[in-house]
Amino acid sequence: MKKLILFSFALILLHSCEPPATFDKPQPADVKLSTGFSKRIQGSYVSLTDNSILLVTPSSLLRKYDYDTKVH
Repeated sequence: MKKLILFSFALILLHSCEPPATFDKPQPADVKLSTGFSKRIQGSYVSLTDNSILLVTPSSLLRKYDYDTKVH
């Protein structure tokens, strides 16, 4: 029974992940190769639709979610 519960939990957890972004080409062919994000676009961006924050660092993109939990 525990294996069934663990399998169900793992299946739900894997199904809830967002699909990865895929690109045919990493960058346009006529643009100089870039290895990171420039300083002018680095920072925090707030999404009003899903209450998430997109953090742009020199080498990565991170999405943080802010959930409000209420306990009565």
